[in-house]
Amino acid sequence: MQLQADLEKIKELKGKLAAISSDHLETAIQTKTGLKLSYNILSDTKRKAIRLYGILHPDEGLARPAVFVIDQKGFVRFRHIGKNAGDRPTNARIINALKWL
Repeated sequence: MQLQADLEKIKELKGKLAAISSDHLETAIQTKTGLKLSYNILSDTKRKAIRLYGILHPDEGLARPAVFVIDQKGFVRFRHIGKNAGDRPTNARIINALKWL
């Protein structure tokens, strides 16, 4: 399920949502518009953040699906790095991780 569906719950827990994509900015904007997302998709065509967070797929050169919950001090409190495009945590699991902050 898209995180957009539970965005209000995320905001209630003082969470902020952003996506990072290796796509060019124009493609990221098209994705945001096409999916009617109200959160930002950041473009990382040089894959700096993608490498930093260890989510660059070694064979495909693209970002693997991943979710990070980072606290206000910058510590990663929850991390899920998918093995493939369908390997994503449920919204409930992400919301539960936010409740622990």
